[in-house]
Amino acid sequence: YSVEESAVRAMNLIAGLLYFLDSSGIDERFLFDLISSLYDHGIYIRCNLREKSRDGFEYISGLVGLIYLGMFFYDTKAGKGWFDFARRELYREVVKRVRDDGTLYERSTGYHRKLTEMLTTAYVLLKLNRFHVSDEFTGRLEKMFLFLASATMRDGTVPALGDADDARVFRMKSKSDFNDHRDLLAVGAALFGGSELKEAAGGFSELALLLLGGEGFEKFSQILQQSEIESSIYREAGPAFMRTE
Repeated sequence: YSVEESAVRAMNLIAGLLYFLDSSGIDERFLFDLISSLYDHGIYIRCNLREKSRDGFEYISGLVGLIYLGMFFYDTKAGKGWFDFARRELYREVVKRVRDDGTLYERSTGYHRKLTEMLTTAYVLLKLNRFHVSDEFTGRLEKMFLFLASATMRDGTVPALGDADDARVFRMKSKSDFNDHRDLLAVGAALFGGSELKEAAGGFSELALLLLGGEGFEKFSQILQQSEIESSIYREAGPAFMRTE
């Protein structure tokens, strides 16, 4: 298994356990097996993070997974070690991988969405549990959301830059459109309070409710929508998003 796969699975197992912890269907044996499996996930991820992984997103995925696992096992020596290491490394990696204007060196809108989601889950978890989040991390994450808002068209889709490198637009007929970024933009709007983000999101989303709850909805509702998103040029990364003729 890859580190990224293990990290994502561990995060989902933790979320699922917390949702159904009071269920009568969860007995002591099941709980013991699941917690043992999560602990093994932490050992596996920590032992398999390698320098070469920094060439892709596997390293950051592993760090976010370790933050979840480290917080889950925070009362243990190993868990606190995972958490402290992952938080320190994640702050360093974000500054290294994300430019001041919120763009990535990969210049891919697909990777941009993926990394924004990963960093947002870590950010929300840390803030909810009252851990300090560095100003550089916070600032770059907000700029990443603003880049997505600039790239988002009125129907919520984003041109595919980087992988196809031709700005083509993929539209899916299914209910869940992987290229529709509005659900994620609603999270950014509730977190950072930007009118541009709220304009691009169009409305509150299930994802925002899942991550931020009723408090997130209140913050989103209080944002005043002032004007439409303006044209923007990202000179280092390359793209320009034009909003007028």
